[in-house]
Amino acid sequence: MRVLIVDGNLELSLFTGQLLLGVYQPAPRVEMISLAGNLETALRLLPEHDAVLYEGQFPISRNSISLEEEWDSVYRAAVSRGIRSVLYSGSTRSLDEARNNGIAAISKPAAIEEVHALLAGQNRKSPRRKTVSSSAVA
Repeated sequence: MRVLIVDGNLELSLFTGQLLLGVYQPAPRVEMISLAGNLETALRLLPEHDAVLYEGQFPISRNSISLEEEWDSVYRAAVSRGIRSVLYSGSTRSLDEARNNGIAAISKPAAIEEVHALLAGQNRKSPRRKTVSSSAVA
């Protein structure tokens, strides 16, 4: 599985990507992680991936200094291409909106096995072994 992580926080994205690469699952195994820090890059890289994990707020472009809530743009682009998408956010409003619309969403921080299961299209909860520490969440 090739995963795109969209988040304005590069350090958190890198940490999440490293954890996802370390999850042992016979199938689907995470083979590749790409990072996008803004909407422009996310939409350009999206077609090369099987799944996308995206934050609720991130810059629209590289030069943007303000965060915009554009997660629905990533979701729509992913759905139109048949790419699995999961909102991974600390924003209660974004999570509630996504869940109310039947969109896969998980709250930060979460067990990396749960994140992997959602990216893989599995609706089950995984055992909580590895977690993203709250100190790493922006």
